[in-house]
Amino acid sequence: MFKKHPVFYSIGIAALVAFAIHMFWGIAVVSGNSMSPSLEDGDFVLFNKHTNPEKNQIVVAYLGDKYIVKRIVAVEGDIITIYDGILLINGEEQGFAEYGGTGQNEVITLAEDEFFLLGDNREHSKDSRVYGIIYRYEIIGVVERKL
Repeated sequence: MFKKHPVFYSIGIAALVAFAIHMFWGIAVVSGNSMSPSLEDGDFVLFNKHTNPEKNQIVVAYLGDKYIVKRIVAVEGDIITIYDGILLINGEEQGFAEYGGTGQNEVITLAEDEFFLLGDNREHSKDSRVYGIIYRYEIIGVVERKL
């Protein structure tokens, strides 16, 4: 009765593949040099929307009106200390603290679904030192690879 037309068949398969990709993965563009040398300004990254983020993974997060690509450096139970302008995570120095908190010495223990993100290029990164704690619902995916 109806024959499979190769063009319509190909379009249908392509649409199905595009839908599957959209549901499980996304593509983001790195803005700035905050992730250098791992990722450079203008790099495209493929991220998985259904992977649970873990320490040391690079993630894409949505913060109100912009996307950021940063590395998870602290997770639930980790202790973040800001002492005399220096940021320490579980006692290890991570650079200067430009944290938007009180400006005084602070100790923060991350709770469930809380993350602290930093750029690999610490001196040129706006990250959790500026934005504060990042919550699980703000992380939209884990970077799988650079495209």
